[in-house]
Amino acid sequence: MMRRFALGLLLPAVALAAPAPTPPVDYIRDVKPLLENYCYECHGDGISKSGLALDSYQTVADVHAARPKWEAVLRNVSSHVMPPDDGGPIPTNAEREVISRFVEQELFQLDPANPDPGRVVLR
Repeated sequence: MMRRFALGLLLPAVALAAPAPTPPVDYIRDVKPLLENYCYECHGDGISKSGLALDSYQTVADVHAARPKWEAVLRNVSSHVMPPDDGGPIPTNAEREVISRFVEQELFQLDPANPDPGRVVLR
């Protein structure tokens, strides 16, 4: 005869505190100053290394219109490829996180406060 045990009876209940929701990242207030400080030397002010001029993105709609370029920005910033360590200012990990969160929030519609797993399919 097979016995079944409920996991809730075998393990003590542990209260988990929900993580504090992070506020959405604003392009003008949070991201643009970081781009000006760390990226415009090569990708702004009339310079567009590798065909990327970040100063041409003035609004969130501009960012949405150039999704492939911003996906590359996300990859390069989060993997520490950009900006290069050539003696110029380097963003902190927290500043890199701000840029990454903005791109994920805008292009991938991620909201940690309201995760949506999509359609649930029972199997």
